Amino acid sequence: MRGACLILAILVLVCSLSFSQQSNIPPGSTATTVSTPAKLSGCLMNINGTFYLLTANRERFMLKGKHNAMFSHNGQQVEITVKPDKDSSAHGSPTTLTVTHIEQVAQ
Repeated sequence: MRGACLILAILVLVCSLSFSQQSNIPPGSTATTVSTPAKLSGCLMNINGTFYLLTANRERFMLKGKHNAMFSHNGQQVEITVKPDKDSSAHGSPTTLTVTHIEQVAQ
């Protein structure tokens, strides 16, 4: 168990230090204000069966959809096309987004 936690901590650290692209969502806005598909870049992580995207701005988004595609990119730098989740609360943390396309940009 301790080894798994250590691996997860190292993965998060490596992902947060190795970002090469920024989000296409303007600073200060959140993905829940985007009504059309938007592109985000970051590190894709699976934690207890739930996928998250950690961006260079240290934002964390919970992801839905394209589950099999996300499994194949777990722990990698990706660029995803998303749309806001209809059921996501603007006050919730983290924001939930629905993935419509995913592409690996780095390992």
